[in-house]
Amino acid sequence: MSEKPMENDSTDPELMALQLANANTYLDTAALITNPDVKARCIAQATEAQNVVANWLLSVSGARPKDQVQEIEDGLRKLIERIALHSSDEKKPADWRAEGDVTTQLVPTAGTLSTNSGV
Repeated sequence: MSEKPMENDSTDPELMALQLANANTYLDTAALITNPDVKARCIAQATEAQNVVANWLLSVSGARPKDQVQEIEDGLRKLIERIALHSSDEKKPADWRAEGDVTTQLVPTAGTLSTNSGV
């Protein structure tokens, strides 16, 4: 089994930040799209990015200082909440955004994500 070169190790958080940015772009698109099939694909792409980031966080748990992954953890929390909101859009009335887009006002909930597996 080959190990990654150490010089590439510092780019992992940057790549995960890009995954989060892409996922949020998919969700922004899903909020604007009226075609249900395209909307579902956007949400699926965001969910896939969520899984990639969550798996990365689990794989580096304890291997990196907390400050190196905190921003990624916070971004993942917000992404999880946004995906849940967009996934439940079908159940909301058509004018639910009239009072403001709640997806831009999310506050991460403490304790919703833990990268400490207890091992």
